[in-house]
Order: sequence, then C-alpha cells, then structure tokens
Amino acid sequence: MEKTIGCSGQKRLMLYNMSQQEYSAPRSVNIDKLCNGVTVLNAGTVYVTWNGIPIAPGASMTVGGNEGEIFVGRVDIGFFTQTPAPGTIVKSAWVIQKFYEDKNFV
Repeated sequence: MEKTIGCSGQKRLMLYNMSQQEYSAPRSVNIDKLCNGVTVLNAGTVYVTWNGIPIAPGASMTVGGNEGEIFVGRVDIGFFTQTPAPGTIVKSAWVIQKFYEDKNFV
C-alpha cells in the first residue's frame, strides 16, 4: 500500500490571465476584482511612484500573491523628475495585473 501525505487526489488547476496598460499621467489604477499580483514597470526616463514608493527608470516593483490570494490594495501612480533631469523626459509606467478567471470560483 502506498502512503500519502496530506490530501489525496489531484489539485484543481487555477485559470488566470494577464492585462497590461501603460500610463503617462498620475492616476489611481482600476484593479481587477480577482487580481492575484501586480507589477509596475518604469519604462520612462523619470521616476515612477507606486503609492509613494519610488521606482527608478528601467526598474520594476511587484506584489505577488500566493495561490488563492486576491490583491485588494490600491495602485496609485505618480511621476517625478530627478535632479539632474534627463535630456528627454518620458513618463511611462506599465501596470501588469495577473488575475484569476471567474470560472475558478463558480
């Protein structure tokens, strides 16, 4: 007889998808109701802020969720120009959301 640890049987697969949107002006981003993780990527030449936390040009910040967790926080995007200022000012923040599909919870 084979021994098992924990629950027996197959785990149900969780279906998810992603969305991405670029922002070039300060705003509060709409978060999907089943969001499991968020990444803010600074693709510009000035600093991006996520809820006041600075993200350098070319850098990103991620808040990831464990299996079954839902992100209920805010994503408020802002921009500021460092000193000395870059030769070309580009404001570009990409917000990438990983979200569960509704059919997981039916």
